[in-house]
Amino acid sequence: MRAFLKISVTSCLFLLSIPLLQAADTLKIHLTYKHKLNPSGQTTGYVTVNQKFYTPDNIYFREINYDEKTGQISDYTFYFYKNGRLFTGECYDGQDSLKHILKHEYDQNGNEILLTRLVLASGKLVPAERTVSRFDAGNRIILLKKYTGKKLTRSSKYSYNESELMIRDVTKYKGSAAEKIKGETLDYSYNADGKISQVTINGRDASNKVFSKLEEYSYNEKNLLAGIKCFNGESVPAGEKIFKYLNSGAQSLYQENDANGNIFLLLQYDYKKHYMERGTQVSSYENL
Repeated sequence: MRAFLKISVTSCLFLLSIPLLQAADTLKIHLTYKHKLNPSGQTTGYVTVNQKFYTPDNIYFREINYDEKTGQISDYTFYFYKNGRLFTGECYDGQDSLKHILKHEYDQNGNEILLTRLVLASGKLVPAERTVSRFDAGNRIILLKKYTGKKLTRSSKYSYNESELMIRDVTKYKGSAAEKIKGETLDYSYNADGKISQVTINGRDASNKVFSKLEEYSYNEKNLLAGIKCFNGESVPAGEKIFKYLNSGAQSLYQENDANGNIFLLLQYDYKKHYMERGTQVSSYENL
């Protein structure tokens, strides 16, 4: 049992299997708070729902998710690297039992060509899902296929314009993945700065009913994404997503409004540093 995980963040001992920390050091902690909202969309307080941990040189090595009702750990993930690239993300539940491992594999250009979700079965790791990606000579993704077991559940094809910007994403779903949607096509438009200005979405839901959506993107004076206005069809408002930032450019708030402008989701981000002791983080993938 990893008993150290039950200790508070201000006093816990982090265990790393790679030499990220040679001695106690100031780690970076990124926190996500979810606000409790009344029917009018006003905040009545907030709870911590996520923490991400980085070494002083910005290596992302650990994440904790919290149950927003109980405040207890719902799951946590350790991240391990090989040759400077993410190799595995190993997720445990709040009782320290392994939930799954995400194993990343790359081509010689550093493109992720295979993502495998591994689970324990009879004491052995077996693949539950695989995501296979193919890239062109310019290292742009052109095809993605996702398999659950041996069954293909998603297939996406991507195309680009002469400026190497993605202009279309055609995705089809099969099996259990098609319970909500059978397929959709996303068409992208860009502004003069090469930023997405509009996304048109057309598709069919699980009942084979045709749907159409439109998203309009806006940016702030620093050219950071400020908002996404959503429409059903081309003109019926369906809500808005709002992004706010600190002077450093780090995101400070994420907000979602309904079609009437009422807030129904509000996330706040905070960035702290904490002095931690050196430890060792053990990989289940390497030790099973």
